[in-house]
Amino acid sequence: MQQLRLRLKSAVATAKRPLDFESATRLRRRVRALSVECDTTRYPDTERVQLNKLRNQAVRTVELAVQRADESSRLAGIPR
Repeated sequence: MQQLRLRLKSAVATAKRPLDFESATRLRRRVRALSVECDTTRYPDTERVQLNKLRNQAVRTVELAVQRADESSRLAGIPR
């Protein structure tokens, strides 16, 4: 549980940095895999609540990072 929490926190921190589109989409895939791990692993209720909050924060932050990266690449004229 501690390791999963750390990986989710790391994903949130990474998503807050400026990323190019490719890095942002890789991070999105990583967060989706972590989300599946949160859903499929059994944890006590109190820990599950904390993990779900972190997971939701990670998903929201990564989606914003992908949008920012997409917008930046379009403004720079970089083809995807």
